[in-house]
Amino acid sequence: MGFYDFDNAVLGRGLTLAYSLEPHFMMTQRLSFYPKVSIGAAFLSNPNDPIKNPTNNSYSLPVSAYLALGVGLRWQFSPTWAMNVHAEYQHVSNGGLREPNKGINWPTMGLGVEFSPKNLALKKYVRTRENNESFKQRRMDIVLLAVVKGGDFSGERRYHPISGANFTASWQVSRLHAWTVGTEFYHDQFMQERLASTGNIVNGYRGGFLAGHEFLLGKFIFSQQLGIYWLGQNNNDLVYHRWGLNYYFLPHWALGVNLRAHKQVAEFTDVRVTYSFGKK
Repeated sequence: MGFYDFDNAVLGRGLTLAYSLEPHFMMTQRLSFYPKVSIGAAFLSNPNDPIKNPTNNSYSLPVSAYLALGVGLRWQFSPTWAMNVHAEYQHVSNGGLREPNKGINWPTMGLGVEFSPKNLALKKYVRTRENNESFKQRRMDIVLLAVVKGGDFSGERRYHPISGANFTASWQVSRLHAWTVGTEFYHDQFMQERLASTGNIVNGYRGGFLAGHEFLLGKFIFSQQLGIYWLGQNNNDLVYHRWGLNYYFLPHWALGVNLRAHKQVAEFTDVRVTYSFGKK
């Protein structure tokens, strides 16, 4: 949980609630390094309003998605006490569900103290060739994705679906890491209708090639990908990026969310169902 005053009358304040994942890499018996990913919701005080707050182009809903990426160092100085120093890059937007939606991006640094009456010490596992090789697997994902996105068209609010499919191949290279390549193809009726309202006629079909990385965290997979268009660029940047979190509720089936963005501007967040070949 976090509370932020954006020190701006237009943006107001925000309260964030998030679930975080922190895999630790032992550097010494007491010192560890960790990447951190947090995903959740942000409750915002001053969304865009045509009358009350027309200049807020960063968010237009009182509840939006929250995503943070960071790194940190943790020092275990007693069995029950530890401290950490960390830096994070935080992002809030509605994932493109409603416009305007440029989002809010801000970096933070922090110092924390941990206490538990139980033992806080982390265990250091010895890497061997045998157990390292046992984690190297290949996986093929077939994904169905969809979302409904809303926006103003000539003064009228309308909602249109975005739906399609994704195909991704993953090569696990260690206990926690994998590399991916893939492609996606979908129909963006929202973009089609928005451009039509300005006199630009397009068919709404879009496609891209993707490559990226995955953190393998038990039943969770956190993915980061860069994509380039092979269809339907429509005056956007050639390169875009995706950030996703999947949860495997069965050995081969997962539910997840995935944020697609151009630079710092989120385009939409889709909900997806994944079937994986090769996952145990």
